[in-house]
Amino acid sequence: MKRLFLFSLLIVFFTNFKAQTWVDLGVKGGFGANFLMNRNIWDDNDYNHVLTSGYSFGGKIGFNFNQEHEITFDAIFGRFNQDFNYSISDTLNDTQENYTSSIGFNKIDLALLYRHNKNGSYLELGPCISFINSPFREDTRTNAPKLNANDINTMNKGLILGFGNYLAGTDNFGITGGIRITHYLDDLISPEGITRNQPTLTKYEDYRGSRPLFIELVFEANFDFAYVAKASCGRKKLMFF
Repeated sequence: MKRLFLFSLLIVFFTNFKAQTWVDLGVKGGFGANFLMNRNIWDDNDYNHVLTSGYSFGGKIGFNFNQEHEITFDAIFGRFNQDFNYSISDTLNDTQENYTSSIGFNKIDLALLYRHNKNGSYLELGPCISFINSPFREDTRTNAPKLNANDINTMNKGLILGFGNYLAGTDNFGITGGIRITHYLDDLISPEGITRNQPTLTKYEDYRGSRPLFIELVFEANFDFAYVAKASCGRKKLMFF
């Protein structure tokens, strides 16, 4: 997949570099739903997901080969939260106690994306590397173990897919709005966390990994910062707007 992505970038670069190119800068923010994807939790009738929100904000620098093809580097800061409702049965007393828990962390996503712009809309796709910190687990059950820093993998790989439309702007400034989906591909829980039965504190027959998923409504403001021009000597140089 990585080779195919890099090959596509090279095709775009060599077929479009003769056209006028420019650099843009952007700031963005997003808000939406988070999901901790784990097959065991989905199949567990006593442990249920609660729709939970998260947020992100950051910036980007983009290199536009022409009006349609662009490569962007994004640096995104964000917060992941996933709430659960769960119950524990006491077979001796024939009772059932209900509890709630919340799992979350802060993240920094560094992404290299290909963006296709056409007719006022865009589509973006590419990989990201994520750095995870400040994990937490809150629980209404008083004796429930916390989520320690050693219980999670602090680096994760993921994929980003986004699409949206141009909303407003001028010749070299624009605002867009759209949907961005980010899916982490590696397990959030570390080997030490697995031995502590994180994230649910329940030992299942077969272990299944926990992979965060983000679905966000994203707004972005872009400013055309500079363009590549051909000097009289034949060399290309960066000209600022």
